[in-house]
Formats: sequence, C-alpha cells, structure tokens
Amino acid sequence: MSFYPRARVAATPPSPPAACTCACTCGGGAPPAAGAGLPAGVVAVRADGLVATATAGGPGALVLPRGGGGPLVTGELVAWCVVVTLAPAVVGPDGRVAVGGWLPDHVRLGVLEPHLGEGVLEEVVAAKGKEPGERHRLMSLELAARHVLAMTLAPESYVDVMAGLAGLLVLLPWQRPWQVPCSTVFTDWRRRLGPEAMRELFWRVAGPIVTDDDARWHGLWVCGVDGFQTRVPDTPANRAAFGSSGTSDDSSPFPMPRAVAATTRAGRAILGAEMDASSVGEQTLTWRLVKRHPWLFGPGRVYLFDRNFLGYHLIAKIIKCGAHLVMRIKAGVALHFVKWLPDGSYLAHLYSPDGKSKIELRVAEYDVTLPDGTVSEVFCLATTLLDHEEHPQGEVGDLYKQRWSACETTIGENKSAITDAGPSRGPILRSGEPDLVRQEFWAWLIATHLVRKAAHAATRTTTGVDTDQISFTTMRHAATRSLAQSVVTATTSAAALAAAADRAARTALTNLVVTNRDRHSPRAQKHKPKFPHTSTTKPTTHGPFQVNLSQPPAPADTS
Repeated sequence: MSFYPRARVAATPPSPPAACTCACTCGGGAPPAAGAGLPAGVVAVRADGLVATATAGGPGALVLPRGGGGPLVTGELVAWCVVVTLAPAVVGPDGRVAVGGWLPDHVRLGVLEPHLGEGVLEEVVAAKGKEPGERHRLMSLELAARHVLAMTLAPESYVDVMAGLAGLLVLLPWQRPWQVPCSTVFTDWRRRLGPEAMRELFWRVAGPIVTDDDARWHGLWVCGVDGFQTRVPDTPANRAAFGSSGTSDDSSPFPMPRAVAATTRAGRAILGAEMDASSVGEQTLTWRLVKRHPWLFGPGRVYLFDRNFLGYHLIAKIIKCGAHLVMRIKAGVALHFVKWLPDGSYLAHLYSPDGKSKIELRVAEYDVTLPDGTVSEVFCLATTLLDHEEHPQGEVGDLYKQRWSACETTIGENKSAITDAGPSRGPILRSGEPDLVRQEFWAWLIATHLVRKAAHAATRTTTGVDTDQISFTTMRHAATRSLAQSVVTATTSAAALAAAADRAARTALTNLVVTNRDRHSPRAQKHKPKFPHTSTTKPTTHGPFQVNLSQPPAPADTS
C-alpha cells in the first residue's frame, strides 16, 4: 500500500477559504505555488500513527494527527511516503480529508519541465489556444499541451500516455474528482489547442544547448541543415494535405510531410525548422527558413549542407545573413575555375542563372581509402572559408564529416522516439488530421530538444563526460519514468527538482555510448531489413581510413 500524507514542514501555506484561488471553487485559476521550503527526500511516518479518514461518503487520506509522531526507534514499522504535491486540505463534515484544487493544475513534465522555462507553456497556450465556452472537468489547455509533448516521447495510446503523465496524482483523493479521459476527449482538446501554440512554443524553446567556447571550430559554431520525412496515418485529409513520396501517382502506403531542420553539432540542438507537404522541396523549405528567421544564419556560425541544397540564390542569401558555408557539390554544377591554392584547394566562381553576378568560393576535393582498400567516390566541397592558411583543405574535409553527427544522428534519434507510435511499424506520427499532424510535429521537435537539454545538464554533474556520450534513448526513458512517478509537480521545491535531475543524471551516466568509432558503410541501404530473418546486406568496415586530398597540378601543367 502507498501512503501520501501531507508533509508537516515549513512550506508555502494554503490560501484561506475566503481567498481560495484553486480551480475547485472558481472553475479555473492560478496554479498552486511551488513548495519552496519543502526539502527533498522521502517522508518516514510511524505506521501506527496514521489515521484513515475514509468514510461511507468516499475515500479520504491517511493523516497524521496533530501532535503525533515523535522520534523513531530502530525496528519500528514505518511508512515510507513520497510527497507527490502540496495542496490545501479540505475536511468534510464527516471527517473525510480530500485534496483541494484540480489535478490538471498540478501535472508537469517530470525532469523535462524545468527546461521549458518558467511559465512559457502557460503563456503561449493562453495566447494561442481556444478555451471551451463551458466549464471543463477533466482537461485544460495546459494539460493538453503537456499531453501532446509527452506522447511524442512514448509510442503508446492517448490514454496510456495520459495515465503516465498524471502518474501518482491520480491516487490522491481530489475534492474535484478526476479520471483519465477517453481518446475522443484528447482529440477534442487537441483541436482547441491548435497547431500554432506548439509552433510558437517550439521557437521559444529551440536554440543552442552547449555554449562552451571550446565546442567551437576555429571560433565558429558548427551547424547543419538537412531534410527528412516521416509517415502519418493514411486518412483522406492527411493524403490531401501532405501527399507522399516515391511514386508519381501518390500511391505509397502512407502520406509523408517533408521538413528541414537546422541543428548544431554541439549537443545536437535544434535551432529551427520548417515543414510542409511532401511535394515541397528541401531547397524551398530551406529558403523559407532563411527568409523567416535570418538570425539563425548570422555571423559566428558555419553551416554544413549536403549536395541537394546548393543553389546560387540560397547561398547568396545565407552569405548576406553572415554565416559561412561548407557544401558538397553534386555532379553537373558548373564552377568556373579561378586559380589553385598552395594547399591543393582552388578558388572558383559560381554564377547566377542569368550570368550577371557571381559568388567566389573555395573548392576542396578528396577521396577516402577505407581499411579494406576500397577507394570512395570523390568528394567535392565548396566553402565560403576562403583563407587556405586559416582553414586548410584537410580541416575543411574533417569539418564536413561532422554533418552526420549534426544532422543525420539528430534526426535518427528523434525518429526513435516515434517508432511504432502510429498504425505502422517504424517512425510515424499518429494524428489523423492535418492540423493535428502539424501540432504533433512541433511538439515532437520540442520534446526531443528537451531530452537533449536534460542530457547536457547531466554532464554538468560530473567531469570528463561529453554530451555526445549521453545516450538519447536512456535519457528519454529516464524522462518518461519521471512522469509516471510524479517526481515533478506544480509544487515541487527547488531542492526536490535538483534531486530529481540528479537521479536522472546518474541513470544517464551509467549507460554512456562509445563515440568516434571508425565504422564505414555505403549509403545504399537506408533502413533496416523489412523482416527479422532477412540478413543485413550492407557491409560495414572497421578501422581508420586515409583521406587523399587533391593536389594542384605540377607547374609544367599549369600553362
């Protein structure tokens, strides 16, 4: 049996009945105050001192009578209790003790909640959401927002996600009864919340995570931009809004919205994103990102781009914003040679489509010899870093390799959170309406970003551990467990918050991942085999590789 008595400690006192602001008496109001004076830890209460207040009118709470207690002695039977939340006691005429207030006001996102920012979610939801005209009993816009965030980290049903989010709070004898709603209630409240609230919240939360100067490359923050798609349920509305990829007649099994995300290598933080239908290309989405949020591409950053993003106008726009670029060039792009540089790179001009303007770029070419002797294709990189002495060709090539960690790994980790979440195996969102898909998409980016914030915070509790060594999956699981255990509620004190974060950090630090492994494989196979008995056909080689940099031609050949 679990006991949840109110701790008799110096904490924020409840408001007197005449000035009560809890939702049970006024139909909604201010969230309860945090228990600033409540220490962290488990409450030990003499078991025979607890008095049950349950009556024929309904269950009550176990209470410790005034004056009870006293020093414990070895061997006594003790109830070890978890303090779930602080709330006013409501004592009925029959002696039943209930919890004053409303459960939705107490729900928080476990160890991820502090990384949202104090009051940010409430402010955004109040501005963007639509409150119902009638009094609401089980849900609030704030609870709906937290539910959407939680469901992007746990591939379970709406009801199961809410049961985990409410956690131990459902065991308390609330004066205003509460139960986990059915899925149709969640869908109605998600419609009231709308997609714009989550989009706004994303832009409030997104941004760099690691800010240490030693994480820079030559004084620049290494960032990347990459595109990705994910499936959504095959409803007529979703297919009409997003379409699909891979076929000309839109007959693929699931609709697939397309998105582009800007990320940083340090901490794999998400800086910004744009999403639209599958038919909208990555260059178009990137152009929107640059046009709407030019500060993302300001001075002090170098962006790594794959070969599908190169275009004169896009490059010119980013350069105008102040960022540097390192881009892979695909075959067929005309670069007009200017001159060779001593390190083997060369200067070239990229002309606009009308030929009236040009951009000067520096080009580095190299191939790679793998441990088994295989020589890769030629990599052609164009960069706005024109100084070959400050940024030698070899370092530019090494920098481009970080695109995988900055973009591909970030996207892959994110997709692991929604694997098997919808009506299909593999990564898939679960919403059947376009606006709810958009809402879930932004919530997904927010929630995974919060997990990485918590992962980085874990590295601050020890020395010698890099954020890359923290397992995203381990941190995500620790975060979802903290929801079900209600380790953070609206009244959790600063000391208890610190203790919860410390427990999550210790969990993450016991399961570090190995970084910088020399593993190399072709990109022909992008997904796991469809069936468990199918062997993986993509060969993987292990060991160091050799980079073969291009060299300027011999003097006799330059005439």
